[in-house]
Amino acid sequence: MAPTSAKEWQVGQARCRRVNLAEPAGDLASLAGEWQVGQARCRRVNLAEPAVTDPRAKAVCEKYFREDDSIYRPCFKLVDPAPYEKMCLHDMATVTFGKTMEDKACIAAAAYRSECGSHGIELPMPRTCVRCEKPDMSHLTAGELFTVTEPAKKADIIFVVERKQCNRNVMPELIRIAQGLEERYREERYVDNRYAVVGFGGEGVTEMPHVVTADGQIFSNIRSIVSAFTSLKPSVDNTESAGVLGALKFATNLPMRIGSTKVLVLVKCSSCQPEEEAVDYTDIYRTLLDRGLHLHILENDDFVVRTAAKLSKSKRIFGVDSKNKFAIKDMKDVRGDADLHSLKCS
Repeated sequence: MAPTSAKEWQVGQARCRRVNLAEPAGDLASLAGEWQVGQARCRRVNLAEPAVTDPRAKAVCEKYFREDDSIYRPCFKLVDPAPYEKMCLHDMATVTFGKTMEDKACIAAAAYRSECGSHGIELPMPRTCVRCEKPDMSHLTAGELFTVTEPAKKADIIFVVERKQCNRNVMPELIRIAQGLEERYREERYVDNRYAVVGFGGEGVTEMPHVVTADGQIFSNIRSIVSAFTSLKPSVDNTESAGVLGALKFATNLPMRIGSTKVLVLVKCSSCQPEEEAVDYTDIYRTLLDRGLHLHILENDDFVVRTAAKLSKSKRIFGVDSKNKFAIKDMKDVRGDADLHSLKCS
């Protein structure tokens, strides 16, 4: 709407902060009067959607928030389930009877489960609310089994980054490392690759493991994940972190895809302190094996090689895996050297 007078330019009619000023005479009372709405009262209207009364919908909500055999029964005396049952019924207003009714109960169920968890009562999600997407785009619910005969040509890569000053020179290079991974995967015909970033060891809310999102998403493609890496800032504090294993456990619970190659890249600079960890090493080890996760550790530290002869520059070790050691001479093809693997490192 365009202003019809010079006066209107200065009382907000142009919808612009720069001209939303007082009148030329500086009379603030006159300015305020321009926004007066008169003595009449606005009509009160309840815009809330009425809860559904369909008995089939009520049965679904009562199954979780009222029935004696509800999976949430252990929390009923501590957290009143009535508001969550009402929430569930309101969510049902937008669906027709069928499988989608069970799906609509998941939001209220998740809210109730979260509230009970804050009171120290750990409860499961309904099985129908826990789903994984199969390679054929159908879904697998909790308790169902699916055998992957041939891994799909796609990868889920999670960077787990310690937000300490000792990593300040490494963080800007992570984008380049991710791009290098993407290039290598594409050479192997992996075309549907996703990346995620988990931070830990920072200050305040960034001390505990957390997802650094890109465009509001946990997983993103190689182009979008750049924003997540850019927002990673090291903390001023440079004390040792005691949550490396906890951060790994957090990362293993992110929603990775069935049949994908699953990779964790741990970028740490604190030493391992298993005695101060809340998570047991053997639990992490078992999780990595059970879920087919490949763990890579990126750390700015030197390998001390126990050998009588001094290694040439081309054989200086910068990485190891279960079969090979990697030296400067392997930088181009990253094949590794099985002969070097016989050397003892610390």
